[in-house]
Amino acid sequence: MLGIFVAVYTFVGLLGVHEADAVRHNDHEHKLIKDLFTNYSSEVRPVIEHSDPVDVRFDLAFSQLVQLDAKSQILTSKIWIRQHWSNPYLTWNASEYGGITFINITPKLVWKPDIVLYNSIQGDSGEMYNFQTKVSLFNDGSFQWFAPTEVKSICKIDITYFPFDTQTCTMVFGSWTYASSFLNLSLKRDTADLSGYTVSGEWDLLSATAKRNVVKYSCCPDPYIDITYTFEIRRKVLFYINNLIFPIIALAVLGMFGYFLPPESGERISLLITIMLGLSVYTLIFTENIPATSEVTPLLSRYSTAIMVELGVSLILSCLIVGVYHGDSTSKHMPRWFEFLVFKILAKLFRHSNPMKKESGREGSQRGNGMVSADRTSLYFALNKRASQDHGGAEQRLAPNERQSCASLNKKLDEVITKLDDILENNNGSQDDDVRPKKWHFAARVLDNVVFWIYTITVIISTIVLSLFIPYDITS
Repeated sequence: MLGIFVAVYTFVGLLGVHEADAVRHNDHEHKLIKDLFTNYSSEVRPVIEHSDPVDVRFDLAFSQLVQLDAKSQILTSKIWIRQHWSNPYLTWNASEYGGITFINITPKLVWKPDIVLYNSIQGDSGEMYNFQTKVSLFNDGSFQWFAPTEVKSICKIDITYFPFDTQTCTMVFGSWTYASSFLNLSLKRDTADLSGYTVSGEWDLLSATAKRNVVKYSCCPDPYIDITYTFEIRRKVLFYINNLIFPIIALAVLGMFGYFLPPESGERISLLITIMLGLSVYTLIFTENIPATSEVTPLLSRYSTAIMVELGVSLILSCLIVGVYHGDSTSKHMPRWFEFLVFKILAKLFRHSNPMKKESGREGSQRGNGMVSADRTSLYFALNKRASQDHGGAEQRLAPNERQSCASLNKKLDEVITKLDDILENNNGSQDDDVRPKKWHFAARVLDNVVFWIYTITVIISTIVLSLFIPYDITS
């Protein structure tokens, strides 16, 4: 019983194999592939004459700009590689194979051009001949090989006008082993195919041009052909305006409002120091987003440095103004050149009225009246004394006690006048002590106003210069 079962099973198996062979024999595609690749070697260039080059047409579709790493200077892109060439040994008559005009085959079966990305940053991502996608073979011997891939290429970053910069990145494709006499690489079009491009949120793609180059290297006698794609991209600035430019302008404006505080107030200096610390933090954040290079200084870095210098000078001058405000504590008179500079030039230039003019005029008149009356009294008694000496004969007729009384009276009057003069002099000195601090305070306010306008004008000029150095119209 077991023997009969084994015999039947073996008969059915042999019958299935025979039917499968019959179906495969009748399948035109199987027959075509068998006929094409019998005695065919994928290592041989597809040319009739060995001296003839293989014509390869190259095309690239730029799908997406994934990332441009400014610090590492690496451009990551998603692209589609399209290669076209012909093989005269792989042709057939479509009518002999059931009207089949093309077949899709694995790329390992056929010869492929060894195209690589010359400026690739990774060893495996630059090989354009290791794709696993099928190759389309047509009955006239022409090949089409389309394959999507992600490549990382070197891109030299120029941060002179960061963040208003435009970068130019290239992708250079060419054969690694075949010179121009063995492989003729040509362009299918003068630009990259952008029909399926996905818009980037950080960069605007301005152009994607292609150029065929014939380059002779020092290593080899024959020149090599490469295809260079040049991508011109411009950074979108809205993110950087909101997160880098507006904060530094806000810090500069805060420095202006600090001058609305009184010059003797210490809060202004604290505010300016806080702003300087904010600029320091801003500088740390800024330097993390740009390449560490000493070739150029970015435009925004120059602007932030200018604002920091202006704030630093403003802080130093504010400290000096506080010292001027408290200049009376040194018990020194204001230098004449300083008084002339502040009261005669700066006060008039910035239209500051001197509040001490009226007080000094009024005090001067009172002081003058007091001194004149005192001098008149002194002169009066002096004249009386001289008159009494001139009329010595009359005085001799006076009684001795009367002459003694008159002399003591004159002496007492002289003492009174001397004391009055001392009192008046002390009064004048106290008035000078009251005027001195007012002069220093007024000088501090004038200098404070001068520094405010200088700081404001320099900040405005720096911002205007920043806008003038922008290489294009950002509103467009």
